Amino acid sequence: MIMLFLILSLSLFLVSLKAVGVRIYNFSNVVVSVFWGVVVFVLLAIPVDWLFYHGRYSHLYNYVVLHVSFFVFGVSSGLILFSRYSESVQQASVWSVSSNTAKAYFFLLLFGVGLMALLYLRMPEVPLFSEDVHEARVRSLRGLGYNYKLALSSMYVGFVGVSYFLFQKGKRSVAIFLSLLLFLFSMPTANRIDSLFFILFVVLVALLPIKGARSSVYNLIRAFFVVSGIFFIAGVFQFSRHYGLNSLFDSGMEEIYRFALGGFFHRFWVQLENISFLIDNEVALPWYETVFNDIAMAIPGSGVGNTSGVLLKEAANVRFAGGGITPSFIGEGYVSFGCIGSFIYTAILGIFFGFINILLLVSMGGRHKFFPFLLVGSVSIYGVATSTLGAVLVHNILPLVIVFFAFLFICCFLKRFKR
Repeated sequence: MIMLFLILSLSLFLVSLKAVGVRIYNFSNVVVSVFWGVVVFVLLAIPVDWLFYHGRYSHLYNYVVLHVSFFVFGVSSGLILFSRYSESVQQASVWSVSSNTAKAYFFLLLFGVGLMALLYLRMPEVPLFSEDVHEARVRSLRGLGYNYKLALSSMYVGFVGVSYFLFQKGKRSVAIFLSLLLFLFSMPTANRIDSLFFILFVVLVALLPIKGARSSVYNLIRAFFVVSGIFFIAGVFQFSRHYGLNSLFDSGMEEIYRFALGGFFHRFWVQLENISFLIDNEVALPWYETVFNDIAMAIPGSGVGNTSGVLLKEAANVRFAGGGITPSFIGEGYVSFGCIGSFIYTAILGIFFGFINILLLVSMGGRHKFFPFLLVGSVSIYGVATSTLGAVLVHNILPLVIVFFAFLFICCFLKRFKR
């Protein structure tokens, strides 16, 4: 019965996407990114747990599948409810960028690089070169969170805009080389997700339809090699992040490969683990408490020293090095509203994303100039599949909004300079 509900919800989702003219692989669409985030980081956790961890959290399978079903049903309902507002709007899956716009994105990229350099100067130590990388990462970024987030958002958006321009000119290898440079530049922060996002964007750029692109078979082959490269780099990065750079040079390739493989599967499985922590310890917090902590963390001098993830880790009485628990929308719903209330929360959250998606479709219209912002925002917002809604909005979307106004300023400056 539960699987039937999931299948019906997924079918309704595909129908609702068709109704608003959006394709299932268009990652610039908010609900598409959120959907794949839920599928990859939540649903995929079940077969990973069953195959590699001997079904340790099999008692959570029905609970998780039901929540995903309610969430997808909510997203579909939101799309259908608000679809009439986007009747004449089609989200662009193919776009081009002019040389003037490319200049603006290049300056935004330089702005982000400058902010990241400033971050390194303000850090008491560089996390990657510390003996205890996990603790150093949290300690070094304390009080510098928004310097870090603004730097990343600027580099993300700038890189997407510049790389699309390079792809148009047939300089794909230059775009990939640029992404590797940015990855190496951000690597010392030792943040596994944010630093590797640059490589992820290369994959997105390779897969999204681009004017002048060759056959889909060619794109799939290219994507395979890019993903293989990502896997290798991720293994090297994660190994050095856990054991330090000195251990990396003293280790063999087989050891690094096994570590990367384990880390790869754990990224999906950890959502089940965290949900189990919260349920087993019957963690209950007012919904506004986690939201308040995430907002206050972004305000200098607020006196709040913990994110909602750390707050949840302490409430669950769990001990491990580094940051906090990433509860996903399922765990957040349980902690805030209890077992039954979490299903209502999940459905409402889905409707909310359906509404936000339509709102963005209408507001963006045919303004391809701002497409990188839509892409970065959409890919960032999938984080509700692993984190809390408040954390995603405060630490991913709000910095992007600030960077958007910085980009408008750059565009105005370039126009005046041109005259």
